[in-house]
Amino acid sequence: MHRVLLACTIEYNARVLSALSVWEPLSDFKIEHVVFDGNEALEQLRSHSYDLVITELDIHGIDGLHLLRSIKEEDLCPLVVILSDTVEFTYVRESLMFGAFDYVKKMPDAGTVRELLNRAGQELAVKKEQRNSGVRIGYPSAETNEIATGILAHQGEPDKLFLQTFDNIYRVKKDDLLEGDLLVKEFYQNIINQVFKTAPWLHHYVSITHFQQLDYFWAGNGDGFREYFPRRLRELQEWVDRLYPKTEDRNLQQLLLYVLNHTETDLRLKTIADQMHLNYSYLSTHFAEKLTIRFSEYVLRVKMARAAFLLEDTELLIYEICDLLSYQDTNYFTRQFRKLYQLTPTAYREEHRAGISVMDYSYL
Repeated sequence: MHRVLLACTIEYNARVLSALSVWEPLSDFKIEHVVFDGNEALEQLRSHSYDLVITELDIHGIDGLHLLRSIKEEDLCPLVVILSDTVEFTYVRESLMFGAFDYVKKMPDAGTVRELLNRAGQELAVKKEQRNSGVRIGYPSAETNEIATGILAHQGEPDKLFLQTFDNIYRVKKDDLLEGDLLVKEFYQNIINQVFKTAPWLHHYVSITHFQQLDYFWAGNGDGFREYFPRRLRELQEWVDRLYPKTEDRNLQQLLLYVLNHTETDLRLKTIADQMHLNYSYLSTHFAEKLTIRFSEYVLRVKMARAAFLLEDTELLIYEICDLLSYQDTNYFTRQFRKLYQLTPTAYREEHRAGISVMDYSYL
């Protein structure tokens, strides 16, 4: 039996949908719970298992698209169907790009829902078979691994292989634009997820949602697909190159990872060497030689990147960020931050809150 979560704007809509002659025992789908708020739907999904979510687009709390996005990001349910009075192609395509199984006119009749559930049952069976076999026909898994690994190995230009695969996907899916969109989006998202999973220190400096947002969609231009994803991958490569510079020296790799994961601790080289049982003399001699940056400059770069993240994503006051990063003098911290970002911490936060990121100037 497949469990269904129904999210509606008003109780009447839920009663009408629940009364349709399409549910158990007439099918393998049963409405287990009904909610009237998107936030409540998320709570249910985080605490219970469902096979299908049917949500109205204009649900209270977080709307249907935001609910869909959270479900996909947290992997809370395999299938989501959006109900809406708005059936313009733009809205349909957006919901499908976010991972919806289907987009149906609000208050559908029994025949429409019955056909929807038949397809949903088939899709759930396919997903189950894929999980059991571990095989996904048509999905570029080798390219996903190659690009994600290449980004962390500093092999450069991840966008080139992505574009090759991108073009191949649309060549194969030339008769089904939406299916091509979905496959390309999944390909890109899986690369991002794999990089952040393999290098969890990235979460301290940039939010994964920064790369998952589909803001390119609003350009209203088909070429936006081809421009947006490679640009984001180049940006991710730049983050990795800047914070985890390439070196084959295992001791230096350990040192870099220690700094990246412990920005709020004592980062004097002697202290870290003792903590990690590494040779201080070796590290102090070879760091600048092999990485072309002095250790103190590298620590400053990392701390300021962490500070920028805290300014963007938290409500911490400037002096609280200073304390976290072991800066006793707020004025000194401000001067160092301004050297790297050409803005004071306060100005940086204000620009970010206004929706203009310093990291994105080159794209304006």
